[in-house]
Amino acid sequence: MSTRIEDIDKEKSFMGIWAEASSNASLGVALGAATISLAPIFVKWIVAAPSVVAFYRCVFALAFLFPFCFRQLRQRMEWKQRAFWGWAWLGGFGFAMDLWVWHRSIEYVGAGMATILCNMQVFVSGLVGYLFLKEKLTLRWVLSSCLAVVGVAFLVGIFGSTSFSREYVYGIAFGLLTAPFYTIYVFALRQIQVCDHRASIKTCMGAVLIFSAMFSFFIARVSQDSFSMTQNQFFLYLGLALGPQLLGWLMISKNLTKIPLATSGLLLLIQPVFAFVLGVVLFSERFSVLQCCGAVITITSIYVAAISRRSAKS
Repeated sequence: MSTRIEDIDKEKSFMGIWAEASSNASLGVALGAATISLAPIFVKWIVAAPSVVAFYRCVFALAFLFPFCFRQLRQRMEWKQRAFWGWAWLGGFGFAMDLWVWHRSIEYVGAGMATILCNMQVFVSGLVGYLFLKEKLTLRWVLSSCLAVVGVAFLVGIFGSTSFSREYVYGIAFGLLTAPFYTIYVFALRQIQVCDHRASIKTCMGAVLIFSAMFSFFIARVSQDSFSMTQNQFFLYLGLALGPQLLGWLMISKNLTKIPLATSGLLLLIQPVFAFVLGVVLFSERFSVLQCCGAVITITSIYVAAISRRSAKS
């Protein structure tokens, strides 16, 4: 009887809940997307330079991940694995720049808008797939891209009475810049797996995080940002690395291909929607009716483009 009670207690533990969610593909993707949506919230709470947040995010995530990928990484420390490390270098650059511009966007325009803008990477990655991987683009994808432009115009307040301060414009620009940099990261991560089929996703992610931490450190040093942290910031960095950076992405990566296309596209939209809502609730981020309509149009366009592109792949 006591053994049974201990088993129940284990199942209720955090990792037990995570493992159980992963066994249910739809629930795993949903919880993964919800976990990732917390990333901009952690960034707002930490209150530090964007490059420093990116550095510690990568370092702490790598510390959690390293025991699971150290053996495979050590096996690849040789010249014939230069393609693996070359793509990891490019992915690390893309991810570091993606975090830097996204964190700046969060600082200037808020968690909600910055997260919706960064999801525009769906359209950039579609173009990259078309140009370099010979993937097809459907008419539905092209139309959704045009609709997304309209949605972003409403979201940022072009058709409203929003005042465009210098910081606000910078925030929008940085938010849109996340799309090409994130596309570089995803493209490089894909190429790592193409050139080395035996490398696990944890190993690929670990290799990329090594270079991401290096690039983020370099940016912080050039910007003369301080690496000091308070005790509260230390625990927030841990939460950011373990939650959105690792558990969220691992849950999505493990389960995404196990559920129908339309379902996966819809569940992934939990991330920008939750971030938008949490930004309003936790930080009193204000949006007009037109901006809210723009958010809905943009998110809908992202969903249509995502499922259209995956349909073209299949």
